Amino acid sequence: MVHHNDADGLCAAASLSRAFDALSLNCKLLPLEKIHRLVLERIFTPTPGCLIFADLGGQNSGLIGRYTASADRNRLVIILDHHLPG
Repeated sequence: MVHHNDADGLCAAASLSRAFDALSLNCKLLPLEKIHRLVLERIFTPTPGCLIFADLGGQNSGLIGRYTASADRNRLVIILDHHLPG
C-alpha cells in the first residue's frame, strides 16, 4: 500500500493495515510525499497482488493509469482518496 505521509494518509494506512491484519492479508506500507515517475517505476515491479494508493493518487490518477497500462496490465490498482481526481 502506498500512502501519503501526512496525518490523514498515515491514519488511512493504519486503518487499512488493521483491516488487512484482521483478514490475515499481507500488506507492506510505503509512505510518500508525492507521486512521480521514478517512484512509480519502483512500485510497479513484477509483484503479485493488488496495489493500493491510500490518500495519495487521486490527483495523479492519470499518471498512475498510464503507467499501469504500460507496466503491468494484469495488476489490480485501487486508489482510495478523498481528493478529487486529477
